Amino acid sequence: MQAEFFTTSLGTKLRVRKWLTPSAKADIFFVHGFAEHSNRYFNEAKFFNNLGLNFIAFDQRTHGESEGKPRAYIDNFDVLIKEYEECFNHQIDCKKPFFLMAHSMGGLVQLSFLLGKKEMSHTFKGACFSSPLIMPNKDMAPLLQKLSGIIAAILPKLKTVKLDPEHISRDPKEQKSYVEDPLNYIGGLYAKTADTMLKQMKKIHPHFSEFDVPFIIQHGTDDQLAEFEGSKTLFETSSSKDKTFIPLEEFRHEITREINHEMVLKNYGDWMTTRL
Repeated sequence: MQAEFFTTSLGTKLRVRKWLTPSAKADIFFVHGFAEHSNRYFNEAKFFNNLGLNFIAFDQRTHGESEGKPRAYIDNFDVLIKEYEECFNHQIDCKKPFFLMAHSMGGLVQLSFLLGKKEMSHTFKGACFSSPLIMPNKDMAPLLQKLSGIIAAILPKLKTVKLDPEHISRDPKEQKSYVEDPLNYIGGLYAKTADTMLKQMKKIHPHFSEFDVPFIIQHGTDDQLAEFEGSKTLFETSSSKDKTFIPLEEFRHEITREINHEMVLKNYGDWMTTRL
């Protein structure tokens, strides 16, 4: 694995990690979810490397080893999208095939980016989504609504609910690993962060039908963090002629860290390799 920093036009230093394989057939540009970081995905990187695919990822601002404080604080979603695009342009050689891949909040960034692009390079082969946070979980929606607006404006750094590690995976080892990882954020969700994410979800929802690129979504039916119905709605509404949706029965949020996660990686790998 190679690690470096990339400085955005806004002056933010973002940690970039690259797992490269000789004579790679394609690149994967990956973006992680809320309150985590890219180095958690070394097992996924190894899997894709074995298929002849480079795996390139970065830590979003205020996450992992990238700059920004408070940690996991988001007050402008357009900034996340802008820095995602700049990092992508710096890291990916569009002369060869590439895929975009994202987990959770990263899926909201990736989808927003693609909806804002009028045209992608002909070497773009498709987008992969893992439990995308494109609709608030129905149990969390009332809280997010309360935090948005006035509360977020008056007390933007008010810390609210903490992530329950049991929502990550049914595997106790993965729950423990998440809590003990010093690069993860395990504090309360900031009011402004909740407000920012909710507004972005509402912003893109009317445009789901405009999403016309090849894509695959895998999402657990027992996800308590990112709403399963959001993925289902995107799949059903999208105008893409090449789309795949795989519901994962009883899986929780982090599907590549779940029991039977091998099938999840195989699904992504098969989908990608058949499009090369």
